[in-house]
Amino acid sequence: MRRVLQRVDGDALDSAIGAWLAARDPDRPTPDQDAAARPRRSLAVDGKTVRGARRADGTHVLLLAAMTGTGPVTAQREVDGKTNEITVFRHTARDEIRRVKTAAVARGLAFPYATQAVQIVRRRRTVTAGKVTLEHVYAVTDLTAQQADAPEIAHRVREHSGIENKIHHVRDTTFAADASRVRTETAPRAMAALRNLAIGALRLTGCNNIAAGLRKHGRDTTRPLATHGIT
Repeated sequence: MRRVLQRVDGDALDSAIGAWLAARDPDRPTPDQDAAARPRRSLAVDGKTVRGARRADGTHVLLLAAMTGTGPVTAQREVDGKTNEITVFRHTARDEIRRVKTAAVARGLAFPYATQAVQIVRRRRTVTAGKVTLEHVYAVTDLTAQQADAPEIAHRVREHSGIENKIHHVRDTTFAADASRVRTETAPRAMAALRNLAIGALRLTGCNNIAAGLRKHGRDTTRPLATHGIT
């Protein structure tokens, strides 16, 4: 098994797992559904460093994952660099106010499909210390103002944080991914892909507690087969 994981094609494995999960996503559009009537879907995209694994040159393995609203990772790619990542979870009582402004885009942006530009201002106040911070976030979207107004965009942006809780946090705590010493060739990426499959398959059954779902499946060897549609 170790040699298989080291030599497997990472792109092919991620594509196969992503396609399997996407085909079973309850929010996926059906082939007979009119394109205009299909709900607008969002993907939360974020990177995660596999901290326990290093390549021969000493660099970490960095994986960029795309998650649907229901929780499965339907796409993953290994990338070279990273510009932003949330790696620490802070449990602090705080107040937060968000203001969202949108503007139609006619030209001048280096995003050919952008139709709206978005500014989000987040004002956070820590209840215990009283410290106030301001954060400005800018984004673009190909949705028109009729397809997504400011409240709708704010909702979609807020949903993006779900990838930290539903994917990264589960990988780190339940699967102890950061402690993994798997590092040779494509094995780190293959293991991450298999974790995505396990997490996504459980979420598609309605399981929100992945650790409890793994324990339940571990008590009966037929359950994993049934969950993955193998009979």
